[in-house]
Amino acid sequence: MKKAIMYGGGNIGRGFIAQLFCLSGWETVFVDVNTALVDDMNTRHEYPIFITGAEDYERFTVTNVRAVCGSVPAGGLRRGTTGAELSVRLKLYPQLCGVARRGAAGL
Repeated sequence: MKKAIMYGGGNIGRGFIAQLFCLSGWETVFVDVNTALVDDMNTRHEYPIFITGAEDYERFTVTNVRAVCGSVPAGGLRRGTTGAELSVRLKLYPQLCGVARRGAAGL
């Protein structure tokens, strides 16, 4: 299974981009500094999203997900990663770039 790295597990990353990876058959690996989010992803390996319409909504379950803590150097971001997407708040960008740089050095 191909893997995609998602830097940041916020609304855009979890609510839209990871859904596209899921529909394409990819595993999504989130990198986030929120340890509660990381723990939840690694416990459930899926989560629901709700796509709203004019009068109703559709529930979709995003599957094949896991996470690594962005404050741990290269926390599992190594061989086998074939795609990446970026969705982070500006203030976290420098910290996550350091993690990505250290992870890429191990490829």
